[in-house]
Amino acid sequence: MNLLAIDPGKHSGIVEIRNNTLFRACTLTPEEIYEGLICGQWIYYKIWVIESFSLYPWKARALSFSECLPAQIIGAVKLYTRQQGIKLVLQTAGVTKGAITDEQLKQMKISWFEKLKNKHERDAARHALYFLIKGKGGEN
Repeated sequence: MNLLAIDPGKHSGIVEIRNNTLFRACTLTPEEIYEGLICGQWIYYKIWVIESFSLYPWKARALSFSECLPAQIIGAVKLYTRQQGIKLVLQTAGVTKGAITDEQLKQMKISWFEKLKNKHERDAARHALYFLIKGKGGEN
């Protein structure tokens, strides 16, 4: 299976999966993601998985005056995938982290997971793996 997974934020993790293995992983700024969308950098992928964003009351104060970059990126991705006829799967952060722990990943012996450079790329990979294993999104 081929898919693109995104962990949106100020530093967004991007993971490209081709034939069920890692093709490329990187960490991008919002501007780099917008440029990638504009130039069709990821048009190859017909399934995109992205972490959803919810503003919880207990976190609202901490996000006062925030640009809410994850929500902006998700909005741009939603628009792009709709325009291009790409399947978009939204997953909550909690369900994927709870379903696939770092220890489970080590036990699965997914060779490419250790090649990821930071938590943003690992979180994007977790979203991709959850979709590959469960075949669905992950809403609480």
